[in-house]
Amino acid sequence: MLSILGNNATDVELCAQCEAAMRALRHYGYDHVIDKLKAICIAKMSFYNEETCLSMIDMYKDEMRYLLYQLKVPDTEFCRFVTGCGQYNDSLYRWKFDVFTNQFEAYTQIDVFPEASPFAVLHLADPHVSFEYRVGVAYSCREELCCTNRQMTPVTNMSAEDSGPYGEPRKTGLYGRCDLPVRTLRSALKSAASLKFDFVYITGDFIPHTSFNFSFSRVIYEITEQTRIINEALPNKDIYVSIGNHDDYPSFLFPTDRMVAGKYSSDRLYYALWKIWGDKWIPTEAKDTFLKGGFYTASISPGVRLFSLNTNYCYKLNWWLAVDPEDPEGQLRWLDEGLAEAARMKEKVHIIGHIPPGTKECHSEWATAYQKIISKHSQIINGQFFGHMHWDQFTVDWSVEDDPKKQSIPTGVQISSPSITTYMTGYPSYRILKFDKFGGLEDIDTYMLNITALNKKFLARTKGFDRRALDKAVQELDRNDKSYRFWQKMYSTRAAYGLKDLSPNSFADLIERFAKNDSLLEFYYRALYQFHEEPSNVHCSKGVCTTNYYYRTGLEHYVTCEQNSYGSTKFTECEKAVGEIIS
Repeated sequence: MLSILGNNATDVELCAQCEAAMRALRHYGYDHVIDKLKAICIAKMSFYNEETCLSMIDMYKDEMRYLLYQLKVPDTEFCRFVTGCGQYNDSLYRWKFDVFTNQFEAYTQIDVFPEASPFAVLHLADPHVSFEYRVGVAYSCREELCCTNRQMTPVTNMSAEDSGPYGEPRKTGLYGRCDLPVRTLRSALKSAASLKFDFVYITGDFIPHTSFNFSFSRVIYEITEQTRIINEALPNKDIYVSIGNHDDYPSFLFPTDRMVAGKYSSDRLYYALWKIWGDKWIPTEAKDTFLKGGFYTASISPGVRLFSLNTNYCYKLNWWLAVDPEDPEGQLRWLDEGLAEAARMKEKVHIIGHIPPGTKECHSEWATAYQKIISKHSQIINGQFFGHMHWDQFTVDWSVEDDPKKQSIPTGVQISSPSITTYMTGYPSYRILKFDKFGGLEDIDTYMLNITALNKKFLARTKGFDRRALDKAVQELDRNDKSYRFWQKMYSTRAAYGLKDLSPNSFADLIERFAKNDSLLEFYYRALYQFHEEPSNVHCSKGVCTTNYYYRTGLEHYVTCEQNSYGSTKFTECEKAVGEIIS
């Protein structure tokens, strides 16, 4: 709820705000703190308008009341843990995952892995469909979500300053926060359906970026509706899914059975999602672990096994982790043991999830534990695919060595797909992942839709239209939408970066080449923002880029540093050398 104050506070200011709120909580009571936060909304001291600000407080206030009274640590430690404003030291938070990090002994006994047929996977990340998206309304607003019927005015003359029919990418200097219209999701699915692929990975975040007028039942309705749309567009495809941080109400908060969470259990979400996805997108034999913690494993092809993780249990904005953060629901132990069993069965492995553990979106203890597991089982892990960031990026995992004198080696690559939504980023995107007969990743083709060009064509036909005429034009567009023909293959990962393969060693070598080849890194940086035209003015030098597109003007972005996974020694060493890394 501290986010209602805005997002420009320094670490010192953020710690001070949080600790002041906790002191007020202890002295005056929770209701007093909530009244003060509401006063900030009413006095227009928030980043958001009054209605949105109050809605955000209402979304979290009841669960946060319960959560805060379960804390077992000093307020200073709690504030540092949940806001990241300083180093915490309490033993509850500084937990360690006990795992033997040398390579799993069974791997020395695997001479030949069984062959499967080569196959391809459609990866869809972060649809964030806004069913309230409207054409011809403001794409810059003081709310969580713009381009909706909430920004409509009674009389509208369509102009270039209004939202187009296919979504709106972020614009420099504006708080453009527009999620995806459902027509663009349909367009993406129809485009992808014309390509060759065998399976689908969907890595979560179906729900738009808003709390206003939302409820748990609405979340489940919207996920159900998107599931229906996807099934109709991609019949007879095996689909596998993971849960995003927005796919619950309230969003971000995922308590575990080990916590005394009262009525605020995640069970209702997992049971509701099982009714939607069970026996269809999630195999029957995975029911027990999915209902326990929203994660599961499945055999997707002979010799190839998938692990779908619930990375909301590492997420820094999941404040329930402040109550009990150590290996929520035993997921990490389950993954370690499941990978060992996959090795015994001579299976290769893919891992999917929403939040990439190799970024600072995860708590460091969970990220470090994950690095240990990847290090131990690297010989059978052929791919890790995530979303959440909305950007096109990767991080390299490094081995965790028992001997501090032994140099780390690359053990894995976490690949984050660019999002379908345009929220705070560039053009809608999806990917085709290509695998060889052993389930090894051969190449990645990235497809995008230039919605700016399509929106301009629509504007040329409708400029000056009032609301009635505009709505009629939109209805006609939906009856005869040909946008699926305009999705373009933007690049092949191997061809664009000159990679002989997509192994961890090749990506580690690519990081070194980025530090020396400024033009190659500038291509990566434009791809990072989904090739929206505005990042064309980026400048990169020796692994560092600057742009005013997303970060503050003139801010140095240490790109090659953050390409080492968070939780690895390489990341830690880099951050010590350059200072805090934005990831």
